[in-house]
Amino acid sequence: MGKHRLFASITVGSQNVTLKIADMATLTTVESVKADVSIGTDIYNQQMIGFKTVEHTCEALAGFVQIMKEDGVQNYRAVAASSVLEANNADYVKEQIKIKTGLRLEWLSNAEERYLHNQAVAYKTEGFSQLIKEGTMLIDIGSGSIQLTVYNDGQFIFSRNIKLGPLRVRELLGDLEEHMDNFADIMEDYILSKIDSYHKFAPKDVVYKHFVLVGTDLLVFKRAFMKSSSDFFITREHFDDLYQHILDMPEQVLAKKYHASSDAVSQLLPSAMI
Repeated sequence: MGKHRLFASITVGSQNVTLKIADMATLTTVESVKADVSIGTDIYNQQMIGFKTVEHTCEALAGFVQIMKEDGVQNYRAVAASSVLEANNADYVKEQIKIKTGLRLEWLSNAEERYLHNQAVAYKTEGFSQLIKEGTMLIDIGSGSIQLTVYNDGQFIFSRNIKLGPLRVRELLGDLEEHMDNFADIMEDYILSKIDSYHKFAPKDVVYKHFVLVGTDLLVFKRAFMKSSSDFFITREHFDDLYQHILDMPEQVLAKKYHASSDAVSQLLPSAMI
């Protein structure tokens, strides 16, 4: 391992905890592990993270620590997504993680989290500097909120956060689904009402040519809307056709078609609506 300089990145998010170990000499990922957690569900239902969820999260993180030891990783950064801070017992959870795993967890502010996402998009999106010469909106979809960032003439113009993510929407409106035949219409109306206020603050002189979508929990969305795993572009017409398709198809069928859990598929429609 003498030729390698390993660094571990640990993220505690609303729906999963992830570990990535990178070789900083070659800038390649040598290990990637993910474990599902129900932090977001707990927060949006009861404003705090439940005891069992804390235990489950600590167990997963302890497993990450063991992997780091086995790989000889000495340097790491462990962060919690800004949505985790919404929990009334966030500080307690942070302390429990330190006691049970030894990890020093940092809170990411929404501003820092979105900045890092924007930097990643600029780095990973081919021709990004050319894209933003025309009106471009970057739509960063988190489980509980979205960040809309506008570029034009090659410059950053505007950014705004809206408390509107697919998991938050499903948890807030979930009780209505069994009792309403027009649940999709209700969900769409709710999303539109939240987004509508954006227009009061948005730049008025930008003609949007491109939308760049980014999110940590959009794998099912990509499977549904992208023609292949290597495809990164989608036309408005193709999107409209597929949107109608998932609007009319039962979630059980979508789960089977896209090889996804029912929880992941339940967030496909609100993600597409957003």
